[in-house]
Amino acid sequence: MWDPRLGEEMVNLKAHDHACWLSISPDGTTVATGSLGGEVKLWESQPIPVDIQQRRMLVAQANRVIEGHMADFQRFDKALQSLRSSPVQNAELQSLAEEILVARGPNVFRLNIASRELTFLANQPSEVYQQALQLASAALDVVPDSPTCQTTVGLAYCRLGQYQEAIEYFNSAAAIYGTTIRDTASPSRIPPEVVNVTLGHLFSAISDHSMGDLELANQHWIETKKITSQSNWAANHEIASVFLEVQTLFEQTERTTSPQE
Repeated sequence: MWDPRLGEEMVNLKAHDHACWLSISPDGTTVATGSLGGEVKLWESQPIPVDIQQRRMLVAQANRVIEGHMADFQRFDKALQSLRSSPVQNAELQSLAEEILVARGPNVFRLNIASRELTFLANQPSEVYQQALQLASAALDVVPDSPTCQTTVGLAYCRLGQYQEAIEYFNSAAAIYGTTIRDTASPSRIPPEVVNVTLGHLFSAISDHSMGDLELANQHWIETKKITSQSNWAANHEIASVFLEVQTLFEQTERTTSPQE
């Protein structure tokens, strides 16, 4: 059994010659294993040792350190350079963050960026957005707690017309950021969390509009305009392309619903 957060083996259950399935009870206290021959064994699970719990917490902190650098740069080597040029105070945390970024970074970067490039193309065949979802999901499998990757999965679901799923991913990403969103008034660069939250609002507006909830869609549009009024959003190609798409959508809706003279 492996810990997916750490990528490390937790325990080796030498139960059967040919084990074919494993199941864990809802309360987590019992593990059942089965063999091809029909043999079933039950195992009593033990609490997670303190050292593993501490290691998990450190990994979670390291992933948060990585997140900003990963979202800031389109290239893995630039993100790694940024991480090393602005180290955190905790030496162990810094070392672990670099280790994780080197081990996972290149693939996550390529998958996430490739997916986003597809989702920013409007009115494409569903096969294009299915590919985008596959790429984004593969990146999220590597870093499941990454709000950047969660946002990208949401973008793909939105383009596929699976709007409720999209909104769930946007909400999850926003919940991870919580109150940590930095000031957006930087003239040179928009913080990565602001980019992702803004994209979440824009695509949520598209989703709610498509589901017929114009009031909620308009709320997301208002939030988007509040955020973009504080930053040079036009310099960010991701926000700019979708912003104009949503703006056109609301203009068309306004013309359609306005009384004819």
